[in-house]
Amino acid sequence: KGFKLNFDNIRDRNEENFIKPSKLLIEDFQSDHFISRIYFRNKTRHLYAVDERSIYVYSYDTNERIKTYNEIHPVSITEITYCESKDYLITGGREGTIKIWNDTKLLYQFNKHKNSITSLILLSDFQDKNKKSFNIELISTSLDGSIYFWNLENWTGEYKFNVQHPIYTAQKISNNQFYISTKKTIDIILYNKYKDDILKIRSKITYLERIESNFKPARLLCVAEDNSCRFISPVSGQSIIISLPLLEDVNIKKVAYSLDYDRLYILFCNATIAVISTITNPCRLIEEWGNSYTSIMDIILYDPSKSCENSEVLPYFILGCSDAGQIMVFDPACYGYLDKTIQAHNAKISKILLNTTHNKLYSIGDDFKLKIWTIAYANNLNDSMSNGVTIELLSCINYSDLPSPIVDICLYETGEMIGAVTETGKLIIYKESDKSYKTGSDSSSVGITDISCLEILGIFATVDNEGCLKIWDYCNNLLREIYLNVPIDTVEFLNQRGDIVIGYSHKLSIIKLEHYIQLEPMKYLLTLNPIDDQIEIPIDFDDKLKWWIIEKM
Repeated sequence: KGFKLNFDNIRDRNEENFIKPSKLLIEDFQSDHFISRIYFRNKTRHLYAVDERSIYVYSYDTNERIKTYNEIHPVSITEITYCESKDYLITGGREGTIKIWNDTKLLYQFNKHKNSITSLILLSDFQDKNKKSFNIELISTSLDGSIYFWNLENWTGEYKFNVQHPIYTAQKISNNQFYISTKKTIDIILYNKYKDDILKIRSKITYLERIESNFKPARLLCVAEDNSCRFISPVSGQSIIISLPLLEDVNIKKVAYSLDYDRLYILFCNATIAVISTITNPCRLIEEWGNSYTSIMDIILYDPSKSCENSEVLPYFILGCSDAGQIMVFDPACYGYLDKTIQAHNAKISKILLNTTHNKLYSIGDDFKLKIWTIAYANNLNDSMSNGVTIELLSCINYSDLPSPIVDICLYETGEMIGAVTETGKLIIYKESDKSYKTGSDSSSVGITDISCLEILGIFATVDNEGCLKIWDYCNNLLREIYLNVPIDTVEFLNQRGDIVIGYSHKLSIIKLEHYIQLEPMKYLLTLNPIDDQIEIPIDFDDKLKWWIIEKM
């Protein structure tokens, strides 16, 4: 004879009948059935009996079997819960899969866990269908030591947290708190929404950069796929000014911006460079440099005054790199005159980067070399021939032994370290002092789209096409992962306090420091007294300004 279900009602000791049997008695199980779990749905008074890979649903009042979910998991079912507001049955299996059911129809399944599901918890769920929740979150835990937060509105994983130990059980405490138990600890976790949308843009965001000045409020430069450039306040999230698209058929390739001189330099895919004044709103075109140069791949702004010990004001320059392996120096004071050319690589240079703290220039070439140069500016009144920008080779890193080429780099200037991203999604931290590099054990990703560094803490942030934001320390240890529901295009540290801004789905969102970092680094950051940004008032838009016409002097 197989299993049977019955129920005894335990009452108060002072009453005459301490234990009162109920009418529940289910005996239609076969001898080979093994009932491992029972779930009671209070709203409909239904009992869900889990038999290895199947579920039998009974009416608590009539003892009749209502429906059967037959062999719905490849191995045994370990967890079950019900979302009343969506009318979903949710099951978790020993293989690590979570399945969402409407009646007996499979709607969706999540496959991120690598081991048995140990708990399923619903947040923001309502018993009454007439009430609407903003977002229904499902939390799942597993023996693989991971906690996932799933969005049942759009079937995506929004967040991942790893405790490094198998999680045996978890229980909800309130709508934003739950606890987990491992072999050695019981941890209470507070769940908050970790991102706040600050600005919606009608086009995909292709580039983000925080621009600082010694005497002006910092700005966030945001370049969009529609060839517009917005300058945003890191404090309020408001657009201060905008540079409207100049050429319909030619896209922006790279940009360089000087907040001190109110100049934006836009490199287009046809190798022309537009010079934009950022004093007005909209920004005004003031110069256009011709396309007689070799195909330019990247441009940056070099301002020697930034690294000058005294307050002397020095001229600034635009540095470019070409597909012929050259580093070029353009003089903005002479309408983009090509002042100097250096044959730096034997193949195309894809990116150049400045370390203003140590007067260094970095270049990545398709010849599998990352070169580090010293850069300086001389203003010798007695010898005009020695004036100008000098660039000399300091060291060369041959990365041909890596499994794939380096496609992007980011600098930790204070620590003289380089965060390099390979084509296959590996993050490598290179230390210049001893020429050593570290690759994290969990640093593989799919299609890393951007990387940024927070100087004050020495941590890196990467985003990828899977919608994952990852935080790393300078030893390449993975600190935190945050999953969004769509691919993330760009990432930048918004301020010195470590808040992160990401660009995805035509909008900008902020992730606060306290939502991704642990308590001890936060305490350390407070001892460093990070400087708060000043707020900037947006400039009124002048719809009568003929911003696309270059005024001849």
